[in-house]
Amino acid sequence: MIIPKKESDRIEFKPALNNAVFEIMPGGLAVTVYGIADMKTDLKINDIDNIILHLINENSQISITDIAKKIERGLTATKERISKLKAKGLIERVGADKGGYWKIKNK
Repeated sequence: MIIPKKESDRIEFKPALNNAVFEIMPGGLAVTVYGIADMKTDLKINDIDNIILHLINENSQISITDIAKKIERGLTATKERISKLKAKGLIERVGADKGGYWKIKNK
């Protein structure tokens, strides 16, 4: 897993999240999503959220339990972060908890 270490690092999730640019900012991550007619929406998320998005991008079938282990957080805290990512419209769960998958969404 590659995680940016400094502000100047820039990562893009082109295959799963078209038209989005992730940039490391002081205190978190800025996500710019370009949509129809180049409308853009800026969303700020922190480093842990960035890691969750990266894990989902690597393995869309990853479980919340596995995410919690990889980010070294409790299950409840991980569920809360995932709920916030869902509320921001960045991810969604498709299908059941078992057999389903995570989808990184375009806004």
